[in-house]
Amino acid sequence: MLTLLPVHGLRPNCYLWQARTREMSTTLDRRFIFIVGAARSGTTWLHRMLSMHPAIASLDGVELTVFTRYLAMPVAHFRQEKNDMEAGRWSLGLGAVWKEDRFMDEVGCFLDKVYGTVLETRPNATHILDKHPNYSRHIPLIAELVPNARFIHLIRDGREVVVSALSVNRRVGHSAGEVAQAAREWRDFVSQARDAGRTLDDRYLEVRYEELKDRGVDVLARIFTHCGLEADGELVSRIHAENHISRKQYSSGDMTLNALRSKPGAIWQQRLSLTDHYRIHRWAGNLLMQLGYAGPDWWATSPFDRLAIRFRSFLWRVGRALQGGFQTWKLAEVDPFEPLRAWRRS
Repeated sequence: MLTLLPVHGLRPNCYLWQARTREMSTTLDRRFIFIVGAARSGTTWLHRMLSMHPAIASLDGVELTVFTRYLAMPVAHFRQEKNDMEAGRWSLGLGAVWKEDRFMDEVGCFLDKVYGTVLETRPNATHILDKHPNYSRHIPLIAELVPNARFIHLIRDGREVVVSALSVNRRVGHSAGEVAQAAREWRDFVSQARDAGRTLDDRYLEVRYEELKDRGVDVLARIFTHCGLEADGELVSRIHAENHISRKQYSSGDMTLNALRSKPGAIWQQRLSLTDHYRIHRWAGNLLMQLGYAGPDWWATSPFDRLAIRFRSFLWRVGRALQGGFQTWKLAEVDPFEPLRAWRRS
């Protein structure tokens, strides 16, 4: 028998035609888990481990990008156009025929259908899992549209993230291919996710990549418990063992870094130059210190390092000023080693 069911958590004028009994719920009644974090922070690794829980439905090796590419801009455009109309500036867009309640109901129906497809992979699952680094920028929207969502923010030392980004860019062709760009992206993703997380209380959980690597069983159990899932010791241990970082690499991981993973700081110390250290510090040093990853003088191991950077930066600023004029001299106060093409985009 066909039953007209309202979508849970949305306005009652949104209905889905589905062959269900009244006792059965829609997809959005399930609990949701969203993994957020900067790219190259281990989010794919964590996603793989969580997806092995028998109560979680997810798509193996697929990132839906549903909020970043399909919903964020349409919702923002609708609200902006609606504000323009209410302010008497002009009448443009769907707001001329739909109230916001109606528009958001349609968005909810879309989400129900998308994640209903995910749920088909494990119909008896109580939780649905999704992840994408750019979700870090859209947590407020996700929390609004999916009230049952919990967010796991995986944070990794930004210096290692830079190394990983440069490596995958060189080998595969995606991620930031320049030190300053990688540092800025890490800073922005982490900061935006943390800012949003402060408004979510117990719906938001921060997890350090380093803890997941060194004490994986305990950390996985904490994540499962936080999400309202059974954290059976045997199950958690098996999931961790099958996905141990020494055995498997996800998301185009660099196998050549494996020998360095056991020593804290070895990856960025051996793969980044003094100039790289300085540039990361200029763009993301405050956040590194705030998170406890670095002290104020981490990038310089001796007074000679400081003198060397001052001398090099002066020469680079002179050279860039000759090429680009006075404006590039001023911009070089932030990062004297920034490529000239980046300054011209600023």
